[in-house]
Amino acid sequence: MLILHRIASVLRWLFHRNSVERDLHNELESFVEMTVAAKIGDGASAAEARRIAVLELGGVEQTKERVRTGRHGAWLDDLGRDGRYDVPPLIRHT
Repeated sequence: MLILHRIASVLRWLFHRNSVERDLHNELESFVEMTVAAKIGDGASAAEARRIAVLELGGVEQTKERVRTGRHGAWLDDLGRDGRYDVPPLIRHT
């Protein structure tokens, strides 16, 4: 069953990338907002609470990148990116 889950994850990433990215962004923002609310409840100012929440997360964009590279099928994305940049010069020089 685990292999089917991995295949489904790869296919979802390949065919619904915008939706997957939006879901990831929304999930991370929800985490930050919940942490901000907790820090404000503990007496921090809104700006300080947000700064602490982002630090605890490890940075929003940094976390997104860690999730992307750890995702099943990330090598397909790398392969596609490599092909987009490496193949055209080879075609022009032949």
